[in-house]
Amino acid sequence: MPQFLLVLLYFGCFILSLPLDAPQQGRADRCATLARSGGFPGSFGAEQCIPLSSPLDSGPGFCRPGPAPQHVAAAATPISFSFDFTNKSSYNGHDIHPEGSAGVGPDVVDVTCNSQDRRSRGCAGRVSYNHSVPFYNKATGEVASFTTQFAFRIMMLELDNNTQQGDGMAFFLSSYPSALPPDSDGLGLGLAHRESGTGYGVDRFIAVEFDTFNNFFEPQVGSDHMGIDLSSVLHSVNTTRLPGNGRFTRSGNMTASINFDSSTMMLVARLHFDDDPSLPPLETSARLPDPLTLLPSEVSVGFSGATGLNMELHQIFSWSFSSTLARPRKPVSIAAAVRPTRSSVVRSGGSHDQSAQHGDGTSAAIEAGVTCQSFTSASATSEPPPLLSQILLGF
Repeated sequence: MPQFLLVLLYFGCFILSLPLDAPQQGRADRCATLARSGGFPGSFGAEQCIPLSSPLDSGPGFCRPGPAPQHVAAAATPISFSFDFTNKSSYNGHDIHPEGSAGVGPDVVDVTCNSQDRRSRGCAGRVSYNHSVPFYNKATGEVASFTTQFAFRIMMLELDNNTQQGDGMAFFLSSYPSALPPDSDGLGLGLAHRESGTGYGVDRFIAVEFDTFNNFFEPQVGSDHMGIDLSSVLHSVNTTRLPGNGRFTRSGNMTASINFDSSTMMLVARLHFDDDPSLPPLETSARLPDPLTLLPSEVSVGFSGATGLNMELHQIFSWSFSSTLARPRKPVSIAAAVRPTRSSVVRSGGSHDQSAQHGDGTSAAIEAGVTCQSFTSASATSEPPPLLSQILLGF
């Protein structure tokens, strides 16, 4: 009796090792169809469907977990752009996002009002890049280094015997998309509400300011200054004043370069006086705290400005920006490129369901992430296993 049971056992194993015949191949095809259509319970995006080879089996097969499909990020390049605002036909206007009183002219970008009358009082505006810029990678913690350079001028409007300037402009990073805070004219510099002078939540910012007016919270003795602000225009992290009784409005055309090195967390701003090369460059710098505590991972970059009772123009002639961090992209599923054979039905990464009929009559369903295989050994033959032969001879 035990020998008889052994014969049945080995005979079953022998049957399961045979190559697929037409009915069995049909079950394999049904297995693939069910896997594609979600007919099996659970997720089959990364599983293998193994059809049973037994002619006694009438079901489509059984499934077990297989290797997950590989995911790789699509190729991406770091952010870099350059605009020559003196030639409007040289750039795409959709890349520029003006807010408030800002405007894009044929040969200059005005950050605040340019009405040449009293309407230039109490203005606030922003001009920013109309796309998000990665500041850090949330998944890896990698922080971007960046550099920006822009040519600009701040020019006082001598209207109604006005001889006072105010209030200034800034280069900023803030939440994306940029949103000009309400009532951010005057000392707010287009960065924060003029009453609080502070940005909270989505209004947080990092800025390099070019301040032209001494407010009540600033030293009353001195000149215009360049400063680094972290979500507050009331308390700059660091400032550098123009020498003597210097005024931005008397300095003509200027070029500013701002660099942030993520390896040292140093933000360094330099200002060159293009119309008076004899003046030494102005510089201010600060070590930033952890950027992950300052802003979201995706930010806006651009310029802000404001006027109060005094009037001045804030005009940008050119602007370039580059970052070391690429904008993250969604991963793409990559399936192994396997030529379908009689014993396998594979799915490539395409978005369309495809079928291929091969010369041996095999129907191959191609869908990413699902591999249905008969797992028939390449060495399988119609001869019984050696141990089975011995048992039959001794039976």
